[in-house]
Amino acid sequence: MAEIGAKGFATTVARHWNGDRQGYRDYLGLRRHEQQIESFVEREQARRLAAGEKIVCHELPVLSDPDELPF
Repeated sequence: MAEIGAKGFATTVARHWNGDRQGYRDYLGLRRHEQQIESFVEREQARRLAAGEKIVCHELPVLSDPDELPF
């Protein structure tokens, strides 16, 4: 399994990241963080709906590289 994962990682880096292994790792870290936020929001919305609220909404920020401006 580890060999398959390593080959998949290497293929993705070569095809979509121009060989930038660290850039792809950084992207995966950002996605992991986004998924944690999404998981929290889903649990919080389910809790609020179970408590009787008819409509719930959360505004999520668009995460980008810390050096990028959000505009």
